[in-house]
Amino acid sequence: MGTIEREIQAAMFAKRLHNHVLAHGHRGEKPRTPPAQSFPSLRQHNLRASQKPVKMMQAIGGGVAKDCGLQGVHWSARYGVEDIIISTPMTHFTKIIVASLLATPTLIGCSSAPPIESTTNSAQHYIDFDQCQQAADLIRPVVDQWPGEWKAQFILGRAELCLGNLPEARHALEAANSRKPDNMDVVFALADCMQKQKDIPELYLLLRNAGAEFRSAEAYVKLAEIADSTGDMDSEKTALLAAIELDEGYGMKRIISPYLQMSQLQEKLGDQADALRRLRQAYGVNPNDPRVQSALLARGQVLGPTLALPGGI
Repeated sequence: MGTIEREIQAAMFAKRLHNHVLAHGHRGEKPRTPPAQSFPSLRQHNLRASQKPVKMMQAIGGGVAKDCGLQGVHWSARYGVEDIIISTPMTHFTKIIVASLLATPTLIGCSSAPPIESTTNSAQHYIDFDQCQQAADLIRPVVDQWPGEWKAQFILGRAELCLGNLPEARHALEAANSRKPDNMDVVFALADCMQKQKDIPELYLLLRNAGAEFRSAEAYVKLAEIADSTGDMDSEKTALLAAIELDEGYGMKRIISPYLQMSQLQEKLGDQADALRRLRQAYGVNPNDPRVQSALLARGQVLGPTLALPGGI
């Protein structure tokens, strides 16, 4: 086995050892020496090389094979075992790149530590179970190393928001929104943060822009809910009309929330006739919604096909 092959084997050994330490660290455990069978093997065609302990280095061997697509270096994962496969021939260029990466472990372009996807998924899992501090601690190194990863920024922002760290949450959520402005989950999380900060002007601007630019009725409904919470009935009505206007187009996602909320608003304003009309429109969108049915029955209406009205302004 040649020098290059031994170097790649060393990098793969380090990669597995690094991931072993990372996995135990995520669970708050003291890392233990991993079992020998957990180490990756290096083979040239069908010949497996013997394993020998090596000095731990930056785990870049797997990243080279998996992420960088170098000719002659391939990644294989079968039966739960990860292999580096050295095919013939390995180009001289590939040998230079691999040797350079081994000598320069801080290069980020082909690095796989910390692993973005698995760490992001784990942090999301923590948030789903309200373990926000664990999520923040886990995802923060990913954000520090890859600040352009919008999903990592989004998860960090949600974790900080859950913890009540509003400035940190807003910084991360604004970073996510700048890279993924059409993602309504990001928009709504940022809106929640702005609302908690009582930054109503920026909140209105965020949701209006999202509604207009991405034709999101949900963004307008969210804006109407914020306006309602602040007693701003004019802005609430304007936002609901914008949401209803979007509902007129063919192929648009039909939702009943703007009609229900407009019915409630019109009732507050004393316009009972329009309140009933909006309920009948909601019934036309979804006649099986229990909220719509109960509201109509409370007004003495008889449910049936003739009660439904088409949506729109």
